[in-house]
Amino acid sequence: MRNSKGWARALGRVLPAMMAAALLAAPGPAAAQRFDGVTIRVSTWGGSWRDRIQELIGADFESKGGKVEYVIGNALENFNKLLAARGQKPPFDVMEFQSDVWKALRESGVLMPLPYAAIPNAAGHAASQKDAETVATWTLEEGIVYNAEKLAAAGIAKPEKYSDLFQPKLAGRIAWPDISYGPYALIGLATEFGGDELNVQPGLDRIRQANVGYFYRSSVELSTKFASGDVWAAPWHAGWAVRVKRTGLPLAMSFPKVKDRHGVIASGMIGIVKGTAVGPAAEYWVNRYLSPEVQEALGRANGIAPVNAAALAKLKADPLLAELMLLTPEAIAGTYAIDWSRIDLADIVDKWNRVTAR
Repeated sequence: MRNSKGWARALGRVLPAMMAAALLAAPGPAAAQRFDGVTIRVSTWGGSWRDRIQELIGADFESKGGKVEYVIGNALENFNKLLAARGQKPPFDVMEFQSDVWKALRESGVLMPLPYAAIPNAAGHAASQKDAETVATWTLEEGIVYNAEKLAAAGIAKPEKYSDLFQPKLAGRIAWPDISYGPYALIGLATEFGGDELNVQPGLDRIRQANVGYFYRSSVELSTKFASGDVWAAPWHAGWAVRVKRTGLPLAMSFPKVKDRHGVIASGMIGIVKGTAVGPAAEYWVNRYLSPEVQEALGRANGIAPVNAAALAKLKADPLLAELMLLTPEAIAGTYAIDWSRIDLADIVDKWNRVTAR
């Protein structure tokens, strides 16, 4: 009888959630919504990322009569465009970004409060995955991507920590991310020498000592360097390892130890720009992004971990994703999560520029 009661209690917890999910999935006013004559401008990254966003979200929006214009660039560059346009028409309506610029974006006041009543697909997010102006879209797993065949032929072991990239056998064959990509690797490197996100100087000192010759600003650019054989290893994320390995390159992934964790986690986020003239279209865009079908398809295609738990679970059946990615909540929780609320990104950028100036 105890087991029956326990099962009944469990069912009582599950059924309301199932009913709520069914209601969210059911056709309603949003399904019939039209955007004839409406143009939405979306800030996002270029290359295959932009193509996938268009395929999964943009095409859906266009099927409802709307038009999409993309503002391509890394998040820091597009954030600066927003700051430069203060008091004028904003350069875009919706902005994708990563957790490294989250604090600066919120403090600058360039994003509007999200109308969560119009974004039902965010209902299942944990409190840590959303706030008044931003909502998480996916999780990015930062580590070291390397060409396994090149390293093996040169007698180089799998890199287990960021500083392993500075060994003589890899001289001239590594790339390091420019600060515009984000400070993930810099923070990871700093922890090896007693620092962390509040003290990146040890990492900067090690980069200066290593005399790194190539800092990449674009993942599209870096993928070309890997394909040509100019670069054998670089701090990068699992998503690009997945995409480039599908082209036939023998890439592998390492998650270096960072304090008592392995790898560095980054969150993808999205927000609606204050002053947009196409509010309903922006709300529709964000809600579509968070839908289970888009979460799964985007995660599978681009090698990112969905925020939606059901979508994440489905990716484990893909052997390539399972080889290169962390695909369980437990594994993701075992990575180093940077406390972005404590970081002064402008100070890190300033220090970076002084160290890397040629």
